[in-house]
Amino acid sequence: MNSPDPRGQTLWEMFLAWIRGHDHHADATISSDGSFQNPLEWEPGVPVPLDVSHGPEFTDALVRVESLRHTVRRVTGDSFDFTDYTLRVISKHQSESRVRVRCLPNGPDQWDKLLLRLHDEFAYAKEFTELLNDNTGVFTIEDDPGGQPVQFTRLHELHGPWQVSACEHTESPADPREPQSAFKKYDYWDYLRTTEAGEEFLFVEIDGQTGWTQLWRGSAFRL
Repeated sequence: MNSPDPRGQTLWEMFLAWIRGHDHHADATISSDGSFQNPLEWEPGVPVPLDVSHGPEFTDALVRVESLRHTVRRVTGDSFDFTDYTLRVISKHQSESRVRVRCLPNGPDQWDKLLLRLHDEFAYAKEFTELLNDNTGVFTIEDDPGGQPVQFTRLHELHGPWQVSACEHTESPADPREPQSAFKKYDYWDYLRTTEAGEEFLFVEIDGQTGWTQLWRGSAFRL
């Protein structure tokens, strides 16, 4: 995305300046070439080619990009960047839902893609956060649609959250004076379980400012 702000900075340059101002460990490991990572070349507000082959909710549905979010995760000076596309799905009956496509780098110009569905969301709950940080590394979903509890195990044998910085780009607001981007921090916990159908991932995200919590579930898929 190349649209500069009035000061001549791109959105990506503004984001780099923001995270460096909020993180004492930020350094030159993050490229500042001015580019905003968009591996699928999907832009907010445009339709995308998801159909019934990707899931029943896409049958005769209009699917549009609602937002594009670039996340930077750093550990001991190294950075790991990934991109999320939040999609708005409008069925032929006018019901709405949201899904997320997550692109994870896997080599030069190579991306693993996950299709994630929102399982639950709610306001910040201290007891829930304590559950996420327990020493077992196991998270159980009691209200699985299959009717039986399912267990996920923490990836990388971690017990605490990943703390990340993110920049989100959305459709142009109705009021042009409103900012088009949101720079923020959030924590997330990543889990995995293996089923007969393959691997299923669970990501729990807690917004660093509001505490709003979301659970996203899904698996790898191909476009």
